[in-house]
Amino acid sequence: MGVCTRYTQETSAVANQKRWAKYKQPAGNKSIIAKQRVTMPDELLTFASLNWSTKAGRRITALVDQYKEHYCKNPNASQSDKMYEAAFLGLRMENMAARALLGEPIDDALYALLLNAQRRTLDSL
Repeated sequence: MGVCTRYTQETSAVANQKRWAKYKQPAGNKSIIAKQRVTMPDELLTFASLNWSTKAGRRITALVDQYKEHYCKNPNASQSDKMYEAAFLGLRMENMAARALLGEPIDDALYALLLNAQRRTLDSL
């Protein structure tokens, strides 16, 4: 690479930085990124390692029991995982629906997305 080419690349990089400097990222993005949790912590959490004595845990187990009665009595590991996924989605949708009935605003698009994801998960059983 010649000296002239390197100089042109460096000056065009500086020009690009100046051109895009006026388009700054919103300040909120930095705070969101700073608050994000580590994707893979040292201790891997699974459904099997959770304590199911909380209100949400009891509701998820109740939903899984209903899915077992309706879809398959003796599910294999894959079917069991899908039932827990569908129950988790169902719990999130129940929470959103209850909040909507209380008059709180909810994200209708997210509700529809969760509903379709749960339907596809249950259809795959």
